[in-house]
Amino acid sequence: MTEGNTRVMKNQVSKSEKGAFVFGVFSQNLVFAFISAYIMIYYTDHVGISSTTVGIVFFVARIWDAINDPIMGIITDKTNSRFGRFRPYLLFVSVPVFFSVFLLFTQSPINNEIVWVYITYILFGMIYTVSDIPIWSLSSCMTNNPDERTSIISLGKAISPISFVLVTVFTVPLLDVFGGGKNAFRYVGMIYAGLMSIGMIIMFFKTRERVNYSNKTLKVREILGALFINKPLLVVLGSQIFIVIVDNLITALLIYYATYNLGDDGLAPLLSLTVLIPMLISVFVASKLSQFFDKKYLSIIFLMARVIGYATLYLVGFHNLYVFLGVLALVSLTFGATEVLLPSMMVETIDYIQVKTGNRTEGIMWSTQTFIVKAGSSVSGILLGVLLKVVNYVPNVPQTKDTLNGIHGIFTLLPAVLITLALIPMLFYPLTKDKYELVLEDLERK
Repeated sequence: MTEGNTRVMKNQVSKSEKGAFVFGVFSQNLVFAFISAYIMIYYTDHVGISSTTVGIVFFVARIWDAINDPIMGIITDKTNSRFGRFRPYLLFVSVPVFFSVFLLFTQSPINNEIVWVYITYILFGMIYTVSDIPIWSLSSCMTNNPDERTSIISLGKAISPISFVLVTVFTVPLLDVFGGGKNAFRYVGMIYAGLMSIGMIIMFFKTRERVNYSNKTLKVREILGALFINKPLLVVLGSQIFIVIVDNLITALLIYYATYNLGDDGLAPLLSLTVLIPMLISVFVASKLSQFFDKKYLSIIFLMARVIGYATLYLVGFHNLYVFLGVLALVSLTFGATEVLLPSMMVETIDYIQVKTGNRTEGIMWSTQTFIVKAGSSVSGILLGVLLKVVNYVPNVPQTKDTLNGIHGIFTLLPAVLITLALIPMLFYPLTKDKYELVLEDLERK
């Protein structure tokens, strides 16, 4: 490592640069939150497509993502420009993302609504990928300093749930402002997409890529080879997929839960705040703890606590609003930890594979997270669509007692089972704190 790069490793990223990164993540997540939380209810209650059909659409889109996301990762890893490997794509995506959201909520110009849903939903996913992989790849090459990287990722992950809550708080009132029908979803989506376009432009101009990497153009087999031999990364992904499914399931179910179980859709913002504030606390607590303790064992502890919390929430029930909100807040204290710990561990796996192969391949590594996030969102949508059928959910009418109990079980017991599954891979994560320090020493020697 050159003397110049050693200085970079010691330097901190400026507050303005961090601010640009955070605003970019915030604006991007406004769009993702809106799609995640409202696309299902838009399709089922406004377009008139069955929840099962919507689930199939999500499934097909994720099959395509399994091809599309690694391709985007390879493209970024093969990119060499005067602006860096990742930043140019942020500028490029700023306009297309606006139009993709516009089309997503536009009535079909062809005489087949379902085909139009397939086209626009898959198109949006492809364009979103062009932003998501470069953003998180950028977080790992803005600095060599491990604590600074964790700080940048923590800020990004902390702002993400704020985006989700703001979308929950403002979307229903905005929909009412625009008349509450199908067209209202398009207008609200355009607002969020416009903010994302601005965020991508700001991030392009205000951030920098500093981590030293070879100017050599990597071959596709080298990039893919680095992915498949990165065992620590595969372990993280194995745990993360279950966590992402749960997070998206809860997000999509909030509006249903507030409307039917709690009897007032106006309580959805309160539910979101009850989740958000404790989540933010745990993001920053976990970020600080990770400077002193092993990320692997911190993750295991928080996941175990989350399982216990969900089980408790199921037993509490939903008939006493204040008791329910109190327990939900306690459970939510476990949510944010893995939001920062697992991405931080992913950066460790990038350093690990650079030592192992001599090549730094952020793009393909972060493409796996993009795929996991979208796959988790899709699987949660499929699960929700199927399970709403199982519990005999009927849109826009009061639900039966059995249906309400079924929705409560989806909200509590199913997450408890899935988070238990997330614990299993984490037990096998090999890069403990001491081993990762050896990786950093190897990088510095090279």
